[in-house]
Amino acid sequence: MSVRYKAGSFECGGGFVRSILREKTNGDEQILLVNTNKTYSSPDDAAILAKTDIEQSLAYAQSGKFQSIDHALSATGYQQIVEEKE
Repeated sequence: MSVRYKAGSFECGGGFVRSILREKTNGDEQILLVNTNKTYSSPDDAAILAKTDIEQSLAYAQSGKFQSIDHALSATGYQQIVEEKE
């Protein structure tokens, strides 16, 4: 099974943060990862940087610097958004 990564931005704290939608290609699971280390005024700026993060993390995983793209993204500050259930 393959995993697809889609760069974007997420509104947070009066600005935008980098976000990545991680989804399995069979449609079973979607996870939104966000990096709140820096807030941007433009959603486009945040999305462009998220795309760069995906490409860099893939290169790190392929070179063996990290075990996987997920590990590399985590190391750069991406965290999964979890919904709280009441």
